[in-house]
Amino acid sequence: MQNEQKSIGTIQAYSRISESFFEYLEMKRYKNISEVKPKDVNEFVLHISNRFPKGLHVVLPVLRSFFRFLESKDKATACLIWAVPSDSRRKTYIVSGVTYDETQKLLETVDRNDSLGKRNYAILLLATRTGLRRTDISNLRLSDIKWKTGTIELVQKKNNSLLVLPLLADVGNAIADYILNARPKVDSPYVFLRSCAPFTKIDGAACYRISSQAMEKAGVHQKEGEQKGIHCLRHAIATRLLEKETPLSVISTILGHKSKDSTKIYLSTDIKNLKFCALGLDGIEVEKEELR
Repeated sequence: MQNEQKSIGTIQAYSRISESFFEYLEMKRYKNISEVKPKDVNEFVLHISNRFPKGLHVVLPVLRSFFRFLESKDKATACLIWAVPSDSRRKTYIVSGVTYDETQKLLETVDRNDSLGKRNYAILLLATRTGLRRTDISNLRLSDIKWKTGTIELVQKKNNSLLVLPLLADVGNAIADYILNARPKVDSPYVFLRSCAPFTKIDGAACYRISSQAMEKAGVHQKEGEQKGIHCLRHAIATRLLEKETPLSVISTILGHKSKDSTKIYLSTDIKNLKFCALGLDGIEVEKEELR
């Protein structure tokens, strides 16, 4: 694992999963990795699958690599590797987005008459117009906004690649309104700051809270199981572009994906064109008795 070329995002994922495993062992009061048995691995997989049901395709290979490393250092036996389930195939899920009308409702819930409202409105508008991830919004720097060229240029945290987006007029106006009239007067390179001291940059969790609270006020995505947060707004961007028959390669560039395969999951939101994929029932006639 040490010799493999991994992106920063992948290395961080490996670290989080390994840390989760050690936290689990600590919870079970183990003092040494040599005490771990195959049944403990099985129980951990069940434990983490409940927390991250869509992430096992990442978790299981990481566990194998981790146990392989431990085995090479004579810290664990090979039986731990075999205790990791083999089925780590990534499942395709139907993504959950919001409609254009719903995004307008979200924006209308924000009171822009105070400093907090100006900040939250700029964040929501930026998310709905550009599809930026919450980590990239929280890490957005003043220098990333190129006012002269009318672009936003940033290095994405997830894949460490450069993303260049147009600075749309309404987004630019909202950000300028916040910077000039509401942003705390402190020496910070980041655009979006906490509204009370210490005036550090907001984090991704704050972006999630801002969007989920707006959804609650607007009555959007309140049914059980419906996703909330900034990522739903990212899905909405992809959905609207698909409705306009925008090529996947273009959508992939806008969303900052390194591979077009990452964008294909959004095809499930294109209901209009999915209808043309439906198969007819001609030639599959059945007798009444078969339907009973």
